[in-house]
Amino acid sequence: MDVTLPVRDVILGTPVSGVARMVGQPRVELVPSPDQARFNVVFSGTVYSRTIANGGPATVYGHSITNFTATKQVVFEPGKGFQSLPPQIAATTQCFTDGIGTSRGGIVGRIIQRRASEEVESKRSQVTAIARQRAMRRVEAAFDQQLTTKIAELNQSVDIQVKLAELRTREGSRRLMACTTPEFLQISDVIFNGDQKAIQLPDRPLIAGKAPVQVWVHNSIVPETIGKQLAEVFNNPDKSAVVNVLALLPGVLGKEAAAAITAFAAE
Repeated sequence: MDVTLPVRDVILGTPVSGVARMVGQPRVELVPSPDQARFNVVFSGTVYSRTIANGGPATVYGHSITNFTATKQVVFEPGKGFQSLPPQIAATTQCFTDGIGTSRGGIVGRIIQRRASEEVESKRSQVTAIARQRAMRRVEAAFDQQLTTKIAELNQSVDIQVKLAELRTREGSRRLMACTTPEFLQISDVIFNGDQKAIQLPDRPLIAGKAPVQVWVHNSIVPETIGKQLAEVFNNPDKSAVVNVLALLPGVLGKEAAAAITAFAAE
């Protein structure tokens, strides 16, 4: 992420303007849990700000550097989908004075510059704390904006399971169950009779070169012929007999399920 934002503020009674550039890189860390799908999104980077403070007869030119690490935990809850918790942000800020200017010349101008320099130094700790708070707000706003979009995409992917499950006619209640291991995040669609746990994925890494989201169907719950049809559903939905039959069913449910499968396969 590389974002440039305008800076317009009043700090300790002095108008401040300039520009801030936020540079960061997100990463995902799985959080092992036997009964929940959860992971942390960690956003680390730096906010560079260059500002001009117009305080009376003196103009102060400066810049600040804020190094930050923002962490949001994302949890999947059946029936509600993926939701993010409030962020935790750690940041350190350094403020620097690049120069002090004045429209006055001669000895008067030098006096104004010296007094302004003394005032800047006396308030540096306060200014640094305020600059840190402002930078953290910018980080939180950008983080929320980016993560909201990604969570919406995740929930759209999970929604396909919900639509397919609504077509079930077997006995027992349908339930989405979830767990997280150090290697993967799993959401299972099971027929729940009160004691099942989520079916565990094989103890192997994700298929190399494939998408980071992979759909696995356990061979204990479908015959071989059905398994081949399911593979075609996700690999080539336009030619899948299952998708075509769903699209031809009366009402909107089948058509919605077929559209959701096609959209998910395209992603």
